[in-house]
Amino acid sequence: MLSMVLNHSDVYDKHGHVITTSVTTLDIHDIARSCRTYGLGGFYPIHPNHMMHEIMQRVIGHWSDGSGSVINPDRQQAFGIVKPVYSLQKVIDDIRQRTGETPYMVATTARPMPGAINMQELKKNVYKRKPLCIILGSGWGLTDEFISTMDAVLKPIETGSGYNHLSVRAAAAIMLDRFFGDER
Repeated sequence: MLSMVLNHSDVYDKHGHVITTSVTTLDIHDIARSCRTYGLGGFYPIHPNHMMHEIMQRVIGHWSDGSGSVINPDRQQAFGIVKPVYSLQKVIDDIRQRTGETPYMVATTARPMPGAINMQELKKNVYKRKPLCIILGSGWGLTDEFISTMDAVLKPIETGSGYNHLSVRAAAAIMLDRFFGDER
Protein backbone atom coordinates (compact mmCIF):
# COMPACT_ATOMS: atom_id res chain seq x y z
CA MET A 1 0.00 0.00 0.00
CA LEU A 2 1.27 3.44 -0.97
CA SER A 3 0.25 6.62 0.85
CA MET A 4 1.30 10.23 0.36
CA VAL A 5 1.93 12.97 2.92
CA LEU A 6 2.11 16.74 2.49
CA ASN A 7 4.02 18.19 5.45
CA HIS A 8 3.49 21.89 6.22
CA SER A 9 5.94 21.99 9.14
CA ASP A 10 9.63 21.15 9.30
CA VAL A 11 10.09 22.99 6.00
CA TYR A 12 12.30 25.82 4.81
CA ASP A 13 11.38 29.25 3.56
CA LYS A 14 13.28 30.81 0.66
CA HIS A 15 15.92 32.14 3.08
CA GLY A 16 16.62 28.75 4.62
CA HIS A 17 14.72 29.39 7.86
CA VAL A 18 12.67 26.56 9.34
CA ILE A 19 8.99 27.47 9.19
CA THR A 20 5.46 26.14 9.10
CA THR A 21 3.54 27.07 5.95
CA SER A 22 -0.16 27.75 5.52
CA VAL A 23 -2.43 25.21 3.91
CA THR A 24 -3.06 25.85 0.24
CA THR A 25 -6.46 24.47 -0.66
CA LEU A 26 -5.41 23.84 -4.27
CA ASP A 27 -2.60 21.58 -3.03
CA ILE A 28 -5.05 19.54 -0.96
CA HIS A 29 -7.54 19.44 -3.84
CA ASP A 30 -5.11 18.46 -6.60
CA ILE A 31 -2.95 16.03 -4.62
CA ALA A 32 -6.11 14.25 -3.41
CA ARG A 33 -7.25 13.82 -7.01
CA SER A 34 -3.85 12.46 -8.07
CA CYS A 35 -3.73 10.06 -5.10
CA ARG A 36 -7.23 8.77 -5.83
CA THR A 37 -6.47 8.41 -9.54
CA TYR A 38 -3.52 6.13 -8.74
CA GLY A 39 -5.37 4.19 -6.03
CA LEU A 40 -3.33 5.25 -3.01
CA GLY A 41 -4.26 4.09 0.46
CA GLY A 42 -4.46 7.63 1.77
CA PHE A 43 -3.38 11.24 1.45
CA TYR A 44 -2.31 12.83 4.74
CA PRO A 45 -1.88 16.61 4.89
CA ILE A 46 0.02 17.39 8.11
CA HIS A 47 -0.39 20.71 9.91
CA PRO A 48 0.12 21.43 13.64
CA ASN A 49 -2.37 24.33 13.74
CA HIS A 50 -6.07 23.82 14.53
CA MET A 51 -7.15 26.75 12.30
CA MET A 52 -5.49 25.15 9.28
CA HIS A 53 -7.37 21.93 10.06
CA GLU A 54 -10.63 23.87 10.03
CA ILE A 55 -9.77 25.15 6.55
CA MET A 56 -8.96 21.64 5.35
CA GLN A 57 -12.18 20.26 6.85
CA ARG A 58 -14.23 22.95 5.08
CA VAL A 59 -12.68 22.03 1.73
CA ILE A 60 -13.06 18.30 2.35
CA GLY A 61 -16.65 18.77 3.52
CA HIS A 62 -17.56 20.81 0.46
CA TRP A 63 -16.45 18.03 -1.88
CA SER A 64 -17.39 15.05 0.32
CA ASP A 65 -20.92 15.88 1.41
CA GLY A 66 -21.55 19.51 0.52
CA SER A 67 -22.73 21.05 -2.73
CA GLY A 68 -19.47 20.08 -4.44
CA SER A 69 -20.32 16.39 -4.03
CA VAL A 70 -23.49 16.95 -6.05
CA ILE A 71 -21.86 19.12 -8.70
CA ASN A 72 -18.91 16.76 -9.18
CA PRO A 73 -19.26 13.28 -7.60
CA ASP A 74 -15.76 12.29 -8.80
CA ARG A 75 -14.28 14.78 -6.34
CA GLN A 76 -16.23 13.10 -3.56
CA GLN A 77 -14.20 9.94 -4.20
CA ALA A 78 -10.93 11.88 -4.19
CA PHE A 79 -11.64 13.60 -0.89
CA GLY A 80 -12.66 10.30 0.68
CA ILE A 81 -8.98 9.37 1.04
CA VAL A 82 -7.83 12.71 2.57
CA LYS A 83 -6.93 12.34 6.24
CA PRO A 84 -5.67 15.58 7.80
CA VAL A 85 -3.43 14.96 10.81
CA TYR A 86 -1.42 17.02 13.28
CA SER A 87 1.83 15.05 13.12
CA LEU A 88 3.78 12.45 11.18
CA GLN A 89 3.34 10.06 14.10
CA LYS A 90 -0.43 10.13 13.47
CA VAL A 91 0.22 9.06 9.87
CA ILE A 92 2.41 6.19 11.02
CA ASP A 93 -0.17 5.15 13.63
CA ASP A 94 -3.02 5.18 11.10
CA ILE A 95 -1.11 3.14 8.53
CA ARG A 96 0.06 0.70 11.21
CA GLN A 97 -3.52 0.29 12.46
CA ARG A 98 -4.84 -0.38 8.94
CA THR A 99 -2.04 -2.69 7.76
CA GLY A 100 -0.47 -4.14 10.89
CA GLU A 101 2.94 -2.85 9.77
CA THR A 102 5.06 0.27 10.23
CA PRO A 103 5.34 2.07 6.90
CA TYR A 104 8.63 2.64 5.11
CA MET A 105 8.99 6.44 5.21
CA VAL A 106 10.48 8.19 2.18
CA ALA A 107 11.21 11.92 2.03
CA THR A 108 11.27 13.94 -1.16
CA THR A 109 13.49 16.87 -2.05
CA ALA A 110 14.32 19.12 -4.96
CA ARG A 111 17.93 19.30 -3.71
CA PRO A 112 20.54 16.68 -4.61
CA MET A 113 21.33 14.61 -1.51
CA PRO A 114 23.92 11.89 -0.89
CA GLY A 115 22.44 8.40 -0.79
CA ALA A 116 19.17 9.42 -2.44
CA ILE A 117 17.45 6.68 -4.44
CA ASN A 118 15.43 6.82 -7.62
CA MET A 119 11.80 5.83 -8.00
CA GLN A 120 12.61 2.48 -9.63
CA GLU A 121 14.87 1.45 -6.74
CA LEU A 122 12.17 2.37 -4.27
CA LYS A 123 9.51 0.43 -6.09
CA LYS A 124 11.69 -2.63 -6.67
CA ASN A 125 13.11 -2.89 -3.16
CA VAL A 126 10.26 -1.77 -0.91
CA TYR A 127 6.82 -1.41 -2.43
CA LYS A 128 5.73 -5.05 -2.66
CA ARG A 129 7.00 -5.92 0.81
CA LYS A 130 5.54 -3.32 3.17
CA PRO A 131 3.43 -0.18 3.34
CA LEU A 132 5.16 2.80 1.78
CA CYS A 133 4.69 6.47 2.58
CA ILE A 134 6.08 9.25 0.36
CA ILE A 135 6.43 12.58 2.17
CA LEU A 136 6.35 15.88 0.31
CA GLY A 137 7.25 19.22 1.85
CA SER A 138 5.55 22.54 1.26
CA GLY A 139 7.40 25.86 1.23
CA TRP A 140 10.95 25.37 0.00
CA GLY A 141 11.08 21.73 0.99
CA LEU A 142 11.59 19.46 3.96
CA THR A 143 14.40 20.32 6.37
CA ASP A 144 17.59 18.30 6.40
CA GLU A 145 16.87 17.38 10.03
CA PHE A 146 13.44 15.99 9.10
CA ILE A 147 14.86 14.10 6.11
CA SER A 148 17.53 12.52 8.32
CA THR A 149 14.78 10.75 10.30
CA MET A 150 13.37 8.98 7.22
CA ASP A 151 14.11 5.49 5.94
CA ALA A 152 15.11 6.87 2.54
CA VAL A 153 15.08 9.99 0.39
CA LEU A 154 14.10 10.18 -3.25
CA LYS A 155 16.27 11.86 -5.83
CA PRO A 156 14.85 15.12 -7.17
CA ILE A 157 12.68 15.07 -10.25
CA GLU A 158 15.10 15.57 -13.11
CA THR A 159 14.05 17.14 -16.39
CA GLY A 160 17.33 18.18 -17.97
CA SER A 161 16.18 21.80 -18.26
CA GLY A 162 18.33 23.13 -15.43
CA TYR A 163 15.19 24.64 -13.86
CA ASN A 164 13.77 22.89 -10.80
CA HIS A 165 10.93 24.73 -9.10
CA LEU A 166 7.76 22.65 -9.48
CA SER A 167 4.65 23.24 -7.41
CA VAL A 168 4.21 20.49 -4.82
CA ARG A 169 0.98 19.36 -6.48
CA ALA A 170 2.72 19.01 -9.85
CA ALA A 171 5.63 17.15 -8.23
CA ALA A 172 3.18 14.76 -6.53
CA ALA A 173 1.50 13.94 -9.84
CA ILE A 174 4.83 13.40 -11.61
CA MET A 175 6.11 11.14 -8.82
CA LEU A 176 2.98 9.01 -8.90
CA ASP A 177 3.14 8.66 -12.64
CA ARG A 178 6.82 7.70 -12.49
CA PHE A 179 6.14 5.25 -9.68
CA PHE A 180 3.31 3.43 -11.40
CA GLY A 181 4.59 3.97 -14.96
CA ASP A 182 2.90 1.74 -17.49
CA GLU A 183 1.38 -0.53 -14.81
CA ARG A 184 -2.05 1.01 -15.06
